[in-house]
Amino acid sequence: MRQQAVGFMKGIGAGIVAGAAIAAVGSRMAKNDHGFKHRANKRLRSVGELFDDVQELFR
Repeated sequence: MRQQAVGFMKGIGAGIVAGAAIAAVGSRMAKNDHGFKHRANKRLRSVGELFDDVQELFR
């Protein structure tokens, strides 16, 4: 059981590191590119709507 908890914590740590790296690269890319920001916001809205639709299916 303890090894599973250690593995789980390693996975969470790896996810946090990967997320931070992606956020750093994304912020550098988006800093001067208005079109990139617009497309990113559009995609986020689409993903949000998708999650809302999936939640509706399970109700």
